[in-house]
Amino acid sequence: THLVKDYKDGTNVYRALNDLSFEIKKGASVGLIGESGSGKSTISKLMVKLEKLDSGSIEFDFKNNKPLSSNIQMIFQDPFAALNPALKVGSMLEEVLNKHQSELSKLEKEQTLNNLLIKVGLTPEDANKYPNEFSGGQRQRLCIARALAAKPVLLICDESTSALDLSVQAQILNLLKELQVTENLSILMITHSMAVAAWFCQYLVLLKNGEIVEQGPSMQLIKHSTNGYTKALLAHT
Repeated sequence: THLVKDYKDGTNVYRALNDLSFEIKKGASVGLIGESGSGKSTISKLMVKLEKLDSGSIEFDFKNNKPLSSNIQMIFQDPFAALNPALKVGSMLEEVLNKHQSELSKLEKEQTLNNLLIKVGLTPEDANKYPNEFSGGQRQRLCIARALAAKPVLLICDESTSALDLSVQAQILNLLKELQVTENLSILMITHSMAVAAWFCQYLVLLKNGEIVEQGPSMQLIKHSTNGYTKALLAHT
């Protein structure tokens, strides 16, 4: 609600976000769309408290007592940089389970680990491999499995398919859409692609220069928007 974020460079002040308000409902998919520098990633950093607000508020109603890092997980743009090359997949997932699902027994953790890999279209045998043994699309599936290991309520996807080939993008987006239903996830999809957001998300928030240009249900904006910026983005899909 009314988010404001400024960055200072000496005596100069750059306003990255100016009075932004929007809502993500439980189980919904919301798309944040805008060009580079529009403020999309700044919002995600504020949501996970990597940076501090200058004014406004971010309120969560998760209805549980879990820490923020359990309730919100992020999937980033570059699956090659997001995984530790020195850790096998099994060890990577075990680390997350030990932190966020420590109540599980050793056997339950092993079963959960195997189920996570199956859920994202991989196999339990993949637990014995290193990240460099996988393709880009497979690595993004591993990133999704790692995020799910925390049992989040909200998944933030920050340009999470833009580094992948088009056919692989479609596979990952279909996987996320399926997991949204099976895992009862809310998803914030941060993207510069109107086509991706319009297909994936039920609700769209369009950003330009740190301000919301327009927001509303996807089909309503696509069919009836009179805003020039929205229409320009749609023209490039």
